[in-house]
Amino acid sequence: MKVSKKCFLPLIFLFTSCLQTTPIQQDSITHRQIAATNRSIHVEVNWRTVVGRELNWHNSAIELGGIALSNSGNILVVTSSSGQVFGLDTEDGHRRWARSLGSGAQSTPTIFENTAYVLTDNGRIMALDVETGSPHWIYESESIFHGRAAVNHSFVLTTTNTETLIALERETGELAWSYQGANSPAMITRGTATPLVIEDQIYAGFSDGSFVRLDETGQVEWEMNLAENEIRFADIEGITSWRESLFVTSFNGGVYRITKDGEIVWHQDIHGTTAPVLVGEKIVTTTADGDVIWLDFDNGDILERLSLEGGAAGEITSAAGYLFIPLSHQGVTIVDANTPWIHHRFAPGHGVSTQTIMAGHSLYSLTHGGFVYELTLSSR
Repeated sequence: MKVSKKCFLPLIFLFTSCLQTTPIQQDSITHRQIAATNRSIHVEVNWRTVVGRELNWHNSAIELGGIALSNSGNILVVTSSSGQVFGLDTEDGHRRWARSLGSGAQSTPTIFENTAYVLTDNGRIMALDVETGSPHWIYESESIFHGRAAVNHSFVLTTTNTETLIALERETGELAWSYQGANSPAMITRGTATPLVIEDQIYAGFSDGSFVRLDETGQVEWEMNLAENEIRFADIEGITSWRESLFVTSFNGGVYRITKDGEIVWHQDIHGTTAPVLVGEKIVTTTADGDVIWLDFDNGDILERLSLEGGAAGEITSAAGYLFIPLSHQGVTIVDANTPWIHHRFAPGHGVSTQTIMAGHSLYSLTHGGFVYELTLSSR
């Protein structure tokens, strides 16, 4: 194992928690676990597994982290704010492996070619074997990571809390180059946006609303700022690409369609937006107020708006004609991808903030209570 160090940080604490797996029968699910608006979808809980410790905060259990599915589909990698990362078998949820991180990990892992890249709250980036959890390398720094890494064949890229975009050699974890973004880091709301890599071009956003395109050596090709009139909380939330256009969301700046040469095509002013997804000819985003908003691809006009009233809405998963939306006070709401119609609500008694995963007929979700669920979805 090679360990590349920017600055050595001692382990502050180690969490040891007991992982439990509980198969659940459908007839044992209470009204709090499933509360359907329109039962056009049948939901069955196959298993649930405890991966965190319950924290009392306003009388609620809060567990933050993320989930990622292996390329083979047989292992779910789960990070937790309680300081561990797990490899769960998707067949029944049992633990294949567990590893202490020495710190919480609130960001979602990224899996690339059978390696899980995990970012921790104490400045570590760990490249772990998906099958065993063994580290290939560990990068240590004085920074804090609250975003997800982007990974391609050459680099592991992410943004730090000091507004630095770093590129690590994927094979070794050595620092290849870095780029200093915002000169005066601003307060962020949800974390840092995942960089977007398209061939040899890298797009990245920062907390002050600045947005850049870099080449594969870290040299700036163009830069712009989306923080109009020096607005607060202008941090870039999400970046995606479609048809030679970029779609960028800023928490207080709204949604932008930008050409790959850095020209703004349109801007829709919406508060508290998350990373957008593309559905047909529409752009769909969620907000901190719990709304789902459909925008016209060509001009950015608002086509539909749906209020979910379940707390802040998280990042959308789009699959099979549905949108799977995590809600901080409720659970997961399943919405029609093209129209403002709620098909189902899964409310396990704890809210959900992390993005869900849909694979085949299985939906995977991590709740604030520290439970990972596998649900099977079928049409009635």
